[in-house]
Amino acid sequence: MIYTEFDPLQEVIVGDCYNPGDLDWALPKDTLIGFNKILEETKEDLNTLSDFLIKSNIKVCRPEVIKYKKELDLVNFKIDFPICPIVPRDQFIVIGNTILQTYTSYTDRYFDSLSYVKIFTDLFNQRFR
Repeated sequence: MIYTEFDPLQEVIVGDCYNPGDLDWALPKDTLIGFNKILEETKEDLNTLSDFLIKSNIKVCRPEVIKYKKELDLVNFKIDFPICPIVPRDQFIVIGNTILQTYTSYTDRYFDSLSYVKIFTDLFNQRFR
């Protein structure tokens, strides 16, 4: 984890995205081919980054992509399109042995933290706060 801007990177979380076809239920039919191509290329780029970091002896953690089958209707708001955990830095930062979580203004990211449960449970077991 990061202690200063001069310490070498030892461990990092690289986000992930949905697989092509995972969101077909939510998209207009005429956009499926293009959107699924974007998902395919994004996943390939994230995997390439992850592989590069691993080859550089950096521990890489990947969040779990939770696949939703429909929109989520909560008491006070509705989540039409749950966003995948592609950008961990938007909501989490690890400084020393402290994990900080914030929230974005997007209701579609309300359940983002569920994707990181395994990663942060492992860190808590290592005495992180």
